[in-house]
Amino acid sequence: AVTQGVIPVTIGGDDGITNPVLRGLDVAGSIALIQIDAHLDWKSERHGEKDGYSSPMRRASELSHVSSIHQIGIRSFGSSTEEEVNIAREWGADIHTSRQVHARGIERVIRALPKGVKFFITLDVDGMDPSVMPDTVALAPGGLQWWQLIDLLDGISEKGPIIGLNVVELSPKNDLNQISMIAVGRFIVALIMREVLKK
Repeated sequence: AVTQGVIPVTIGGDDGITNPVLRGLDVAGSIALIQIDAHLDWKSERHGEKDGYSSPMRRASELSHVSSIHQIGIRSFGSSTEEEVNIAREWGADIHTSRQVHARGIERVIRALPKGVKFFITLDVDGMDPSVMPDTVALAPGGLQWWQLIDLLDGISEKGPIIGLNVVELSPKNDLNQISMIAVGRFIVALIMREVLKK
């Protein structure tokens, strides 16, 4: 589908969903992976599970069609240890903590992205500040704000085509007045409209 200009969007499940989605994008050729997340997700395995929610960036790093990984909003390393941080950096992952984004601006992140490549975005809702998207089980203060997310989307779209999106870690029972669902819906529409208008 992606070879015909269709933009696949998957919604729901935990971060482990990212693994099969990324594998299915091998037909698209080389892609830059944008991860918006509170957590690093570079564990090789956790409790014997290698394809679970702690490992999507580690599995992505093993895919020949993933040319670069850009992690944005990191502020709660979860199950990752210093070993995983070092492995991520040695591989070449571009890690932007949420604190850095707030201090230096999202424009610095955008400038660091490659040009003329295809992008896939994985949005873990816990990468956003709970005031924007509270519907997750891993709430962590200090996440990205709405306009930072939209500015990031604009910047990515100007750098190259966005060929897919997945939104993970949604937990509707934790939502407040459906603000998370509204924000996710608007983000999906914003992404699709930007790509449609380029054609």
